[in-house]
Amino acid sequence: MKRASYLIAAFALFGLAAWLMLPPRAPRVARAALEFPRGPRPHEIERDERRRTLAVPAVARAGAGGASAEETSTVLVDPLHVALPPADLAVVLEAGTVLASPAGRMLLGCLSPPQADALRELETHTGFAPLQQLERVAFAESSTGQTTLLMSGDFASLDLKRLADGASLERIGAKASIATRDAQAVAVWDGRMLIVGEPGGVREALRRLDGEATPAPSPLSGEVYGEMYGALSGAALSRLLPATLGERVRGAAERVLVHVDATDDVLLVAEVHGARGDALAELGQALAGALAMGRLQAVRDDDRLLADLLDESRVIPGDGSFQLEVALPLATLEDALGACARAPAEERAPAEDERRVP
Repeated sequence: MKRASYLIAAFALFGLAAWLMLPPRAPRVARAALEFPRGPRPHEIERDERRRTLAVPAVARAGAGGASAEETSTVLVDPLHVALPPADLAVVLEAGTVLASPAGRMLLGCLSPPQADALRELETHTGFAPLQQLERVAFAESSTGQTTLLMSGDFASLDLKRLADGASLERIGAKASIATRDAQAVAVWDGRMLIVGEPGGVREALRRLDGEATPAPSPLSGEVYGEMYGALSGAALSRLLPATLGERVRGAAERVLVHVDATDDVLLVAEVHGARGDALAELGQALAGALAMGRLQAVRDDDRLLADLLDESRVIPGDGSFQLEVALPLATLEDALGACARAPAEERAPAEDERRVP
């Protein structure tokens, strides 16, 4: 089971690893104003509504004239958000959309032979073809460090017995099967969701999905837009940063919302909220200064990839918050990846607002 879990996690993270390992590029790109993700677009609103297929109890106040009686009804919600546990960090990647995007096609075109072999091995071993059947990947981590990995898509053909080789299998209710081995569990719910994590956490997710436990408010409520979206506490963010910067973030940031648009250029908006306005303002100013210094250093070092990233990066102050914008131009990604990315890129028409400059 551990090997299978590693394969799944590796697939979810291969795109990030590819991006982190990109070499510098030579040409620069000048573009029109970029449209950063700041709210749900019509197709994302429709997508969210379409995914609300699970009925859960909803309590509403009933009665006129200040009556206090409660009337229990149901409301339709997204099963993936019900399965997500309360967490310090929660992120959802629209894997199917990203893989079909220009950037995703480039990354797939540049898969190394071992990466491609790992995907084929997963399909042969389990009957699940991630590139065709995977829709979303979600990850949650609690303040105690307990992690849960969730995937939505078509898991009807997945052979859980082969995925969890040597584990004990158990049927739970009418829709779920769970395989446990030591401190790890893998469950399939309704043929459309895979849940991986500590056995107690996986079972609790299945109880919420089956209506046996009351779902907690989703940490991503109101933030379901972009090809990736997430929410994390200041403490969770501080754990991901170097110690000095992490302490500064911990003292200023309470909640961070992240959205990424990958329909063309890869555009990221991180919205940082905090109750201490002075500390938050200082953090924003420090981050803006770091971006400026990084841009100058990238030019001096002739690091065109980093320079392109920082060209379109800025900090926008707000009331009780600030926004960080970062852009990875598609042309930058194409030139950095090289020949393996150019064949997939040739399938798309050139952007009318794009021109190369010396």
